Amino acid sequence: MAELFVELKYGNMSAESEVISQKTGEYDHLVNRWKGVEYPENDSVEIVKELKEVSKAVNSMDSFTMTQCLKVDVNLNKYIFEKLDKKVSQKLIKNLTQMLAPSVLKLKKHYQRPRPFQVAYHLNVPLFPFNTHSAHSPSFPSGHATQTRYACNMLATLYPNLKKELEEIQAFVADSRILLGVHFPSDNETGFDFADDCYDDEKTEKILDSISRLM
Repeated sequence: MAELFVELKYGNMSAESEVISQKTGEYDHLVNRWKGVEYPENDSVEIVKELKEVSKAVNSMDSFTMTQCLKVDVNLNKYIFEKLDKKVSQKLIKNLTQMLAPSVLKLKKHYQRPRPFQVAYHLNVPLFPFNTHSAHSPSFPSGHATQTRYACNMLATLYPNLKKELEEIQAFVADSRILLGVHFPSDNETGFDFADDCYDDEKTEKILDSISRLM
C-alpha cells in the first residue's frame, strides 16, 4: 500500500480540460524543457509541511476573503477586469489568460500530480478543500497562478501605470488557490516560473506588437 501511495496520481482531468490540452498553444515549444521539474514526493517531509500550510490557510480564511477567492475561481477574467477598475478590455484579459492554457494543461497531464486533499487523506492531515468550479485537472503547475502571472506581465508592459495593481492581482490569485485548499505552494511557484519563461520568450515580442497595433 505504501508503494501505491507514493505513486498516487490525479487521474483523468475533466472533458473540457482534455479538449483544451489537445489544442496547439502559443508556447507549446517550451513545454518539453519544463517536463523535468521536481516537486515534493507524496511521502516526503516537504509534502507534509506543504499540506499543513494549506490546511492552516483554509481554516483561517474569513468570509470576505472566501468570497474573493471564489470569484477568482468562478471567473478569473472578470475578477481581473474588475480589480483593474475596468481600465483594460475584458476581451484582452481573456485572450492573455487563455494563451497559456493548452501548454499548462499539457504539463498537468505530464506530471499528474494529485490535488492536496488526495494526498492529505493518506497522511491523515485534516484538509477539507472548498467545492470549486475549476479544480478538475492535475495539480502541478497551478493554471490560475501561471495564466494570471503571464497575463499580468503582458498587461504591465502594455499599461505600465497599472503595474502595482497587477502585482497585487497575481499575488492574490496564487494565494487564493491555497486558501481554497486546491493547490500546493509549489504548484504556484513553478507556475510563476513557467509564466516568466513564456514572457521572456522571443515569441512574446511579436504578440505584444500585434496587440499594440490594435490598441
